[in-house]
Amino acid sequence: MATHPEVFENVAVPEADLSSFLRRSRSQSLLAGSQNLIKVDHDEESCCTANIKSLSLTMALFSIITAAQFVGALAANSSALLADCVSMAIDSLSYLANIAGELNHKSKYHGLQKLISSLVSLLVLSAVTIYVSVDPIKLLLGEEAGEEVNPYIVFAFAVWGLTFDLLSFLGFYCFRSHGKQVNILSALLHVGADTLRSTTTFVESILIWIFKFEGDIVDAYACLIVSGLILCGAASGLYAWWKEAREYRKLKPERESLIPALG
Repeated sequence: MATHPEVFENVAVPEADLSSFLRRSRSQSLLAGSQNLIKVDHDEESCCTANIKSLSLTMALFSIITAAQFVGALAANSSALLADCVSMAIDSLSYLANIAGELNHKSKYHGLQKLISSLVSLLVLSAVTIYVSVDPIKLLLGEEAGEEVNPYIVFAFAVWGLTFDLLSFLGFYCFRSHGKQVNILSALLHVGADTLRSTTTFVESILIWIFKFEGDIVDAYACLIVSGLILCGAASGLYAWWKEAREYRKLKPERESLIPALG
């Protein structure tokens, strides 16, 4: 069927109807845009809520076992357990910083706050770990006499620590959210490192308890292994911090005065 555009050339469209149509169209467009924004905000809020649940669960578990293990380390005369306590205490503070990051992820100073908190935790962790390692080194060098280590307490906390790590991994799995989650990945690395340390103290307890190795000597070596794992993780974290700080300085030239020159 042929169309005849000239038929519509002389049809008058009332100005009031045209204005009303345009207003309705614009209102519908604004409404659709608002609904999309609300949906995006709701998705982001749900994602943050899931992350906060995971981080809060892990922080609570870490804090409880750290307090108990500190008492156990003193009772067992175990430097390895004490070194592990130091790392777990810093981990608990790191989880708290990650939660704050999730809550303030829209703040314009979020990146700078994350850099500062990460650097402080890494430096404190390194310094305290080195301090805890001094006595085991003196023991192995023969400069100090060792004390009897209770393998049963060490074994109990090693098993407890491994069980806790499993619960933490399950917590991350149950409350996981899709997409790139830097805070969650960081927390998972902490849990993985704690698994290695708990495995070390577990092996230590078996060597002392079952195979009758000298407790103070085995504990000293275990402490150095645990401290080495902690310092390797701290060194890796400092390197990652260095790269992130350089990237932040490039992306935020207006705030260069807040970060010292990084080369």
